[in-house]
Amino acid sequence: MSTLSIFHHLPSLTELFIGSGAIVALLLVFKPMLSGLLRAVKLVFNPRLSKEERTARRHQRDAMTIHRVASAYDKLQPNLAAELRALASRG
Repeated sequence: MSTLSIFHHLPSLTELFIGSGAIVALLLVFKPMLSGLLRAVKLVFNPRLSKEERTARRHQRDAMTIHRVASAYDKLQPNLAAELRALASRG
């Protein structure tokens, strides 16, 4: 009786494996198109900054870092801190 119950579900399991295999095969075939669509949707909601904007942000971040280092050296080496602040203000 137990062997009959195992074989009773065999056709539905086979259909399940074939169906899931077909879905996986379709996803593999259309993966480049799906990744391109996801990238396009991402760019709609979060557009990429222009090269000038990225450069400006990088310079601002670098200047803030130099100011932070200058503040750390303010008590120990005031001349170095002044030079670092001058360097950061040049841009």
